[in-house]
Amino acid sequence: MLYTSSLIYSGSKGLTVFLGIVVLSLAAGVFISGGSIDNITGWTLKVFGTSFLILLAFLMITVCVCWVRLIDGGKSSQKRAVLLETAEHAANGTATLALTYTLLGISLGISSLAGKELNTNTIQSVIGGLTDHFSMAFMTTVVGLPISAVLRALIGITEKYLSAVEDQSKEPNNT
Repeated sequence: MLYTSSLIYSGSKGLTVFLGIVVLSLAAGVFISGGSIDNITGWTLKVFGTSFLILLAFLMITVCVCWVRLIDGGKSSQKRAVLLETAEHAANGTATLALTYTLLGISLGISSLAGKELNTNTIQSVIGGLTDHFSMAFMTTVVGLPISAVLRALIGITEKYLSAVEDQSKEPNNT
């Protein structure tokens, strides 16, 4: 029962961290672009697609929950190892997801050319469809890889800090 309540507590804190990041990102997007929240969310859904955003959110929430459990756990390095490994795999999964969607966007763009007749009347619509797919392809990489790097840094730095604190607590007091 105690483990379950600890997991629920960490899960809610991790979700809170994730939602805070989303809100701050939306606020930054509105501030930078000068558009409305509806415009930002509409553009985001159009460019990235629902499936990419859901998978990215799942991986980011996983890292956030593991990060909260690392900080709140106060566990030895051996007990933190599973959380650290899980968080690192989720952060690396973010990079894999970004690159997979890049290849998917390129493939969709190229396949949209198949069976299309190219002439002066159709070239605008063909190029429009091609650029929509290529836009998704490259934006998933532009956003996904830096997110992955930040998540890996967050987990790695936190673990180093917790290891240093643990090592310091094991040293004899020389006063």
